[in-house]
Amino acid sequence: MPKETTFEILVRANWPHLSPLDVLQGYAKKGYTIVETGEHLGVSHESIKCFIKKCPEAKGLFPKAATRRRGDVIQYKVNGEYLNRKEISQKYGIPYNTLKHRIALGWPIEDAIREGDHRYTENRRRGWNVD
Repeated sequence: MPKETTFEILVRANWPHLSPLDVLQGYAKKGYTIVETGEHLGVSHESIKCFIKKCPEAKGLFPKAATRRRGDVIQYKVNGEYLNRKEISQKYGIPYNTLKHRIALGWPIEDAIREGDHRYTENRRRGWNVD
């Protein structure tokens, strides 16, 4: 039997009458993303993703970011227009690799283009040379 995720332990402890799948279905119906659900419950979105991988019924509950492919290039819907990562990084002044990694970590595209690079500022405070 696979090991329980933090998400499953939290659900069992707080809502013994509900299954983890029931909890996810409730958040998905309200329009939450995986990241938002994790933040609201106080668990990492990775824990929720692990549960979804284990539970076939949970696959497809949460919408993926609005994307479409043009050839081999994925385009993301940002403020009503479809742009690829290179175009987004140029338009919003975000380093390409920063944007790419944020998307890979599961950040919603809206957050990926708005958030500052906290690691950079934290390293500066510590006196580390990050240039």
